Amino acid sequence: MDYAKSDFNASRTAAFFVMMSGEMDANEKEITKKLRKHLKGITASTLEAIARRLDVLPYGRVLLTTDIGIGLAASNLRGAVEMLKAAPEVSRLIDASEMRVWGEIGKRLSATSAETAIHFFQSSAGTLEKI
Repeated sequence: MDYAKSDFNASRTAAFFVMMSGEMDANEKEITKKLRKHLKGITASTLEAIARRLDVLPYGRVLLTTDIGIGLAASNLRGAVEMLKAAPEVSRLIDASEMRVWGEIGKRLSATSAETAIHFFQSSAGTLEKI
């Protein structure tokens, strides 16, 4: 076995993961910045936790999810937070067009009952898994 070659490959692999880690941190910071701008009144720790959860999604889904959440926050801030918390799991179960419909249903529920909208978002992933 060529140890020099093995060490070189290990170094490249480590460098790749450091680079990817930096990229993920940059994405997470961008998500946090966008959420902080539009979701006034949410604690920094909550925003960072949501950003970490959203960072696992493909970038297009992150944009879609934050767009839905920001729209919902205008009428129901807590509902928006619950939607953003549930989004990564729900996103795994439905496609992008259905995500937009899911968000719109929550927004409409929020117009009549904030608590109903919150419960809708909190129970969505479990319900969708059963379908």
